[in-house]
Amino acid sequence: QFHRIFPVLFNYKNKYDFNKNNHFEFDLTINDSENLLSIIHPSLYVAPKTSFSGHYYEDSSFFLATLKSDSIFFDNLKSYGINCNQSVNKSDLSVSIKTNQSVYNDSLKFNQLLFSSIGKSNELESNISWESKNTTSSLVKWSTSFIDETHYKMILDTSYFHVNSNKWHIENQSEFTFNNDTIHIEKFLLTRNNQTISADGYLSKKDKHKLKFNIQKLDISELSKFISKVPLKGTFNSRGYISNPINNFAY
Repeated sequence: QFHRIFPVLFNYKNKYDFNKNNHFEFDLTINDSENLLSIIHPSLYVAPKTSFSGHYYEDSSFFLATLKSDSIFFDNLKSYGINCNQSVNKSDLSVSIKTNQSVYNDSLKFNQLLFSSIGKSNELESNISWESKNTTSSLVKWSTSFIDETHYKMILDTSYFHVNSNKWHIENQSEFTFNNDTIHIEKFLLTRNNQTISADGYLSKKDKHKLKFNIQKLDISELSKFISKVPLKGTFNSRGYISNPINNFAY
């Protein structure tokens, strides 16, 4: 009923066949969301002519949705040339999100960004890539297993990515387990030349759980753009642990 309440905001084509209760289609076009979003969510901007369409077939439990937009801004993230697709049936899930460019905090830029995820049963295989056709290509892959509503495990595969043309490697097949309020990180190792960042241990509301970290020979000049308004130089080394960041933060 949004097209009746906000006729200027939406163009709506109703394709629902009332003689068939097991099938519906939708096609929604946003004309101008600025006035409405400035009231309900000022940090969100959706470009005019953004479209959202798809269908659902009850007999096969198949749902398909497509979102296309010239641009969408949310807080410090700006994305341009967006194409999102999602399909779900009784046993499978597929999601893909493509953007021509995504910019975070006006400093991190990702060209030809592609996120995809395919799920079956309680497993998800996911990856995210950007600038795949350039020398600064990046590809990060991981799998997720859902044990129950509050317990799931993510395995981060060996991958690589570029930040400001600097290539980093995720060396090990590291494991992240989330169980209620406890996070377990195992064998995480990030390297670039002789720079290393590693993490291993537990993080929770319990003081006895400690997440150990080790940072060696980190080149501050490569990160200066993200942490300071003036150029910085130097090498950073640190090792230790953190625990109970919620109730009794210690390090």
